Amino acid sequence: MTYQPNRWSCLPTAWSYVIGWPTWSVIKAIGHDGSEIRWPNLTEPNCRRGFHPQELIYLGDRLGFVTTTYEPIAMLESPGGIGGPVEIHLPFEKILDGSNGVLTGEINGQRHAIAWVNGKVLDPSGGRLTTLDDFQIQTYYRIKSKWSYPPI
Repeated sequence: MTYQPNRWSCLPTAWSYVIGWPTWSVIKAIGHDGSEIRWPNLTEPNCRRGFHPQELIYLGDRLGFVTTTYEPIAMLESPGGIGGPVEIHLPFEKILDGSNGVLTGEINGQRHAIAWVNGKVLDPSGGRLTTLDDFQIQTYYRIKSKWSYPPI
C-alpha cells in the first residue's frame, strides 16, 4: 500500500485503495494534482485546491463504478425554513458492513479521507487511523462495480 503523495491528496489516494488503481493513475485521470494554491492566506494544506468528491464520483462512473453517498445522520430541512430540522438516523453500521468505500470527515480538527475496505480502515496518511473511533465521519461514499449488480 502506498501513501498519499502529499498532504492534500488523501481523497484520491483513499479512492485508489477501493478501486484498485495506483494513486498516480487516479490523479492523472482526474486531470490535476490538487496543488494549485487557491487560498494563500491559509496554512498548508488548506491553502491548496485539493480534490472534490464529485471529481472522484465522475471518474468512478467512467471506470465502471457506482458510488452511493451516505451521511451518518442526515438532516431533513423543513419546507420554507419554518421549524427546525429533523435528524434522520440511518443504520450506519449495517451500511458499512460488507461494503467498501471512502469516508470523509475530521480527525483532530483536520479534514481527512480514509478508505474502508473489507471492514478495515486504510489511512492514506500512513496509518494514523486504525479504527473509526477517533474519526468524525461526515460522508461515506460506498463504491461498487457496476458489473456486480444483478441484471434487471
